[in-house]
Amino acid sequence: MTGKTLVAVFSASGVGRSDEELHKNVKGDVKWEKGTQINRPDEAIIKKWLDEVL
Repeated sequence: MTGKTLVAVFSASGVGRSDEELHKNVKGDVKWEKGTQINRPDEAIIKKWLDEVL
């Protein structure tokens, strides 16, 4: 995963501690962007969020 940028996307359960666990289990020099919760997909909201993180 070295050199990759990762963004965690969660559905119903939310980010919570899951984000911390992902960080522990991904090896290599990785750039992490802030994760988000999307539990009611709406194209406009998802596009806005993607524009912010990418």
